[in-house]
Amino acid sequence: MEVGIYQDAIAAAKQGLNALRLRTSAAEAEQERKEALLREILAKVDARQREKECVWHRKREIAADTVSTLNELRAIEELDMLESMLVEKNTQLRLQQYRHDTLLQQLANLETILDELSLEGDAAGSAGEAQSAQWASCCEQLSRCIAAADRYCGRHSSHVFSHPVSVIQKSIRNMCRIVREREERLKIQHEHIDTQLQHAASLDDSLQGMEENSTCKMEELRRGHKELMQAMEQRGVTETRSLRGDLWRAAEARQHLLRRLEDEGLLPVEAELPPLLLGLCSAEDASPTPREPCETGQVNSVDVSSEGVGNSHPQLRSVQVLRRPRLVGKETASAITAVMGPCSTNNKEKGRNTTGDGTDDAETDATATEAPAVCFEGEAAGSSLHRGVDPAPDAMNSELEELEGQVIAAERDVDRLQQRYETLGEEAERIRDEYAKDRKALEEKLSAAQEAVSVLAREKSEWQALHQQMSLLIS
Repeated sequence: MEVGIYQDAIAAAKQGLNALRLRTSAAEAEQERKEALLREILAKVDARQREKECVWHRKREIAADTVSTLNELRAIEELDMLESMLVEKNTQLRLQQYRHDTLLQQLANLETILDELSLEGDAAGSAGEAQSAQWASCCEQLSRCIAAADRYCGRHSSHVFSHPVSVIQKSIRNMCRIVREREERLKIQHEHIDTQLQHAASLDDSLQGMEENSTCKMEELRRGHKELMQAMEQRGVTETRSLRGDLWRAAEARQHLLRRLEDEGLLPVEAELPPLLLGLCSAEDASPTPREPCETGQVNSVDVSSEGVGNSHPQLRSVQVLRRPRLVGKETASAITAVMGPCSTNNKEKGRNTTGDGTDDAETDATATEAPAVCFEGEAAGSSLHRGVDPAPDAMNSELEELEGQVIAAERDVDRLQQRYETLGEEAERIRDEYAKDRKALEEKLSAAQEAVSVLAREKSEWQALHQQMSLLIS
């Protein structure tokens, strides 16, 4: 009955482990999918960033081209203005030279006329009235020439003063035309730059949105991993407690059965027991420490205490695979204590290290309160066995064989529970290591895979060692 209960508990634990592994694989697949999506988003972000940089480079090139074009236009305007001013200056110089030549010619004509008049005055000599009239006519002619020269000079001087103004007005009109054309070109370039700036702003908005989405997805991924680890940790703690309780009940039942057999006189002498039962009950007088390796024939037991599990989960403790204790007289309790020594020692140390919450003491008390119930069941089974005992040796041998089968089944259950505990501890350690490495860097997946391979190899070696131990026990 108890073996069936233990087998059901172990089957349920195996199903829970398989479900936990499926959830772990699903979480890893989901994480890989999210990582691929994140890499794709980062690639898009990089592409958009490169496009943005190209737009900014193009904008700077356009600005440089605009500045160079403005400088060229300004230089062309200055050259046109200087050329027009040079042409106007040459024209003015030619006109001044012409006026100078004309005035010199007029002065030469006046000198010729004066010379002729002086010669005529010397030749006449006697006619005073005639000379007065001639002098009067000469003075009138000279005054007319002077007035004509004055008018000519005044007219040409006004032309000289008015002509540069026309040249400046023409230059101003040319500059206004060039400025209007430049403003039109600058307006077109400004519209083009505004379009590029709007495109760059849209790219910035899209990049910010992608960054926010990636941040949200990373937070969701971290939160999901955290919840998964918490659920797995709680599940492992619960299963560990249940397995520890099953181990304690099995040990108490075995101890009670052996004590009942000894009290009833079924095992008066150790030599009268069957060889297999003697092999199960034999042990060394000094029980080994939790950290020392224990001998099981020629097969070394596997130390399943994991440092990562012990540090991360204080409730998880490994159970040593010990050889069966020697149950002689009243040494049964000491043998069971040697089997359950690591668990009880760890619980006591944990209870002494508790700071006042009382949780570990409550668990120890609960375990202690469960023991009498198990003993009561064992007493009931022992009493029924005692009532059904036949004084004949055949009946005693049959009951001993039945008890031997129960002990073997209990030992197998203990070994399977121990292996289950080891597998849970190693699985929890592997998952925690992978989660920490995924958070730290994605490049460490290779090391995580190597660690997983080493864990699987260690599990395989432990399974082989346990199988060899079971084969030795059966043989």
